[in-house]
Amino acid sequence: DVDFVLGGSVGGLTSAVAEVEEDPRVAVLLPAFDVRAGQAPAPTAESVRLTKAALREMWHAGTAEAFAAGQYPAGHACDDTQTWLRSETPFPAAFRFGCEPYVLL
Repeated sequence: DVDFVLGGSVGGLTSAVAEVEEDPRVAVLLPAFDVRAGQAPAPTAESVRLTKAALREMWHAGTAEAFAAGQYPAGHACDDTQTWLRSETPFPAAFRFGCEPYVLL
């Protein structure tokens, strides 16, 4: 997607990339979020590189939500957004019918 921007903690993917390289059956799901129009400042080069903590705050404030949650909830259901927001380490995620996650292969 042309409007998909990787967050500021992308450097933390190093261990996940190593796991993908070791096992071809492994994929890394990249959770995706929408920021509600008018609910946050206009994006700048710095603001699109949110930390996970900043994104968590936006989630709890209601200014960010799981990507396309209102249009097609199943699409990113396997992202397990609630777990991801609480986690500090990678965790297994199960595929669910209709899920169309962004992945790193």
